[in-house]
Amino acid sequence: AARRQALEQAGVRVLEAVGPAAQLRALKAEGILSVYCEGGKTLADALLDEDLVDWLVIFTAPVRLGADAVRPLLSGSPVLVEQATRHRLVAHRRLGEDLMAIYDLTHSVHRTR
Repeated sequence: AARRQALEQAGVRVLEAVGPAAQLRALKAEGILSVYCEGGKTLADALLDEDLVDWLVIFTAPVRLGADAVRPLLSGSPVLVEQATRHRLVAHRRLGEDLMAIYDLTHSVHRTR
């Protein structure tokens, strides 16, 4: 309650909603039609699991993090590579030694064999 009060005193409008879909609906009701989410693996998985993502931006760095590292994007059930959803790459760019790839998930192809 103290945190909410401090935010509101700073001029922030706080919306309450439970779960990613409800949260995005609340934002849409306020006229917000685009949201950039960078909350890590847990948020990314939740949004992907509920099919709430239109664009996916992935950054790849030339490093090995080891077996105990947090694994990104583990949403969905395991599938064979031949049956995996393929996303359309719309842009890619090198940023120093890192790579950025942008995928359009609204035009994904579900492959089945």
